[in-house]
Amino acid sequence: MSEDPTTYLGLIVEVDPELLVVDDAEDSIAVRDEPGSAAQTAGEWPSEAALLADVATFVSLEEWLPEFEALDGVERDESVARLRVFLKACLTCGGDLEEREDSRNAATVEVSAPDLSCTDCGAVLF
Repeated sequence: MSEDPTTYLGLIVEVDPELLVVDDAEDSIAVRDEPGSAAQTAGEWPSEAALLADVATFVSLEEWLPEFEALDGVERDESVARLRVFLKACLTCGGDLEEREDSRNAATVEVSAPDLSCTDCGAVLF
């Protein structure tokens, strides 16, 4: 994707892309809508690679699956995020992705969540 992902993200969350601000923290990326002083989080991702994957998936599903637009926001977000597990390469650097067992909350989590990250740049997708 050659464009800034906030251009597409603005369309997804129905906010002027010029009003979106990307907060790139050490362990996550948050995109905020900042009209004046009342900032609202438009979304959070574990990495730029996850953000790029979700934006690309959202745009593709909206184009190829007419029923996708009828889903509510939570259903769309969950569907898009779950498709990250099928990626073959990192969208940030092109490196291989590796799935590991998520041991962070193994004793308290009933359903295991994938832990997918890039072997080259370390970007976390889950």
